[in-house]
Amino acid sequence: MASRTRVSEKTRTGRSMRDCLSRQNGGSKPLSTDPGKQSLLLVHVSALLLGFLAPALKVIPASASAVVFGRSLIQCIALGILMYFTGRTLALRNARDIRSVMLLGSLQALQWWTFIFAVQMTSVAVALIATFTFPVWLSLFEPVFFPVRFRFRNLLSGFGILLGLALLAPDGIRAGGWSGLLSATASGFLVAVVMLVTRKSVQRISSVTINFYESVITAMLFIFFAPGTMTLGYSDWLRLAYIALFFSGLPYLLVTYSIRHLDARVVGTIVSLEPIYGIILAAVLLGEIPGPVTALGGTIVLGISLLETWLSHRADREFLEHPQ
Repeated sequence: MASRTRVSEKTRTGRSMRDCLSRQNGGSKPLSTDPGKQSLLLVHVSALLLGFLAPALKVIPASASAVVFGRSLIQCIALGILMYFTGRTLALRNARDIRSVMLLGSLQALQWWTFIFAVQMTSVAVALIATFTFPVWLSLFEPVFFPVRFRFRNLLSGFGILLGLALLAPDGIRAGGWSGLLSATASGFLVAVVMLVTRKSVQRISSVTINFYESVITAMLFIFFAPGTMTLGYSDWLRLAYIALFFSGLPYLLVTYSIRHLDARVVGTIVSLEPIYGIILAAVLLGEIPGPVTALGGTIVLGISLLETWLSHRADREFLEHPQ
């Protein structure tokens, strides 16, 4: 009798564990009916589409200023149409918001130019890897903007990034001199600054509204102050429209949908695969195969940056769960 009771208890325990696992896994739903699995696939698709961005920009035979102007103008029009049909407002609440948006637009214009200039002047691999130093710049300068404790690992990450960039330097110099590598590194630094200013100053404004004003300000800056912005041909405009819609706008929409069903840390880590996809696509489509030293430097930089991305998301989650 006692043995039957033990068997019955084991059976009930096994069933309850299976039920629990089934609930956690969504009952092993197929991809077509599981939003979580769909979101995971869509995030990878968005990272792949973003990976096409640098190789696609490299083949446009126009100056960096012209490409930035064309891209920002197309993005401005597309976002304006989106805001019109979704009923989003363009209104800014006060003078502080106006100043913040103007500052962000100027910084974003410079960041776009430095990245596109780097892609044109050096290899796609060097441009992407050096730009992707931004998570380390974030970890180094976040304590300056916010009451965040500076950690010793941030300093170690900075030295690791310098080592990786030193390994990238020979290939970067051979491909286009110091200008490409330095421009890409500046682009990564500016990405971090834009993210910090956005978080500090304009949290009340939607990201779509911010992106719209950034595009407007960028287009105005380049049409008035940068020479050669009107040299784009008909085919260049078509390429830029394709790039803006499919390699910038569509990934943004996919990530926006996916983050509703996935942890932000998972989404951020997957999107961080963009430079890896970009390097592979440049090797396949453009024949730009990184040398062994560049591969080693890239592994160091991307490894540290991915680790910083993962740790920063974990720290944010711990703060939300256990605020001090």
